[in-house]
Amino acid sequence: MSQTLVVPVPALRRIIAGAASAPSVRNTKPWRWRASADVLELFADRSRRLPSTDPDGRDMVISCGAALHHAQAIAAALGWSATVTRRPDPERPDLLARLDLASGTPAPGGDAVLAAVEQEGADPRPPASRPVPREHLEHLAAAATTWGTIGRALTDRDERSRVDRLISRAATLQGQDRAAVSEQEAWIARATPEGFAPPGPVDGLVMLLDRDDTPESWLRAGEGLSTMWLAAAEEGMSIVPLPQVIEVTQTREALRAEVLDGLGHPLLLVGVGWQPTGRTDLQQSPLRVRRPDPHLAHGH
Repeated sequence: MSQTLVVPVPALRRIIAGAASAPSVRNTKPWRWRASADVLELFADRSRRLPSTDPDGRDMVISCGAALHHAQAIAAALGWSATVTRRPDPERPDLLARLDLASGTPAPGGDAVLAAVEQEGADPRPPASRPVPREHLEHLAAAATTWGTIGRALTDRDERSRVDRLISRAATLQGQDRAAVSEQEAWIARATPEGFAPPGPVDGLVMLLDRDDTPESWLRAGEGLSTMWLAAAEEGMSIVPLPQVIEVTQTREALRAEVLDGLGHPLLLVGVGWQPTGRTDLQQSPLRVRRPDPHLAHGH
């Protein structure tokens, strides 16, 4: 007779708490977890989606994908292997992934993963203003690509100029959208006690794209974003999602036509810079994003 494996609750809590450090678009962290025995289920939390800014839920699902990859990486670091089923139930569209956990051995490099996530997430302060070498951007783009999305380092000067122009245009257009501006202001006011601040300028850019523009591709892009985050942390770099140029339909379509030549769909821009000095003091920073400890619901 087979015996059902029960993952200790402290291990489940550590996986879920660590996944809360995953980078998310606008620091919304729009996910929730359900745990039972040896299973973790990841759900989208629509109460943390910005509907005027993100009507299709692209930002929301990308953010959840980042939490999904963080959970896999942390589980592996703790000695648990995860078999992942993405979007397992068509009748429950908010159920984005199921992780079946099995006992294993700690993954190589696991200590570095745990050290990174236990710093409590992405540093929301502006990155230090030092140039990021091309090879670093290409390394991060390649890391994202290993998870099924496509990472593209924007290192060509003319290409970067076009992208910067579209970023500026997106800011102007979104600034004219009263509904989007109102909900973003409300979100910032809601998040400020937890410690939210909009990102500052960055030196390097990586684009995440895919052949399709579907929830499945958004989830993969989020996993790629998390992979970039962990790789950047190892090299003393900082990344920040830059969603605006994708959120605005006009600039998203222009980005696809002018930069990608219609080949692929842009899903997210990611800014890359060096970690600010004094990161060790970040625990007391008023910019630190915090969420309450997750509640584990047992049983299906």
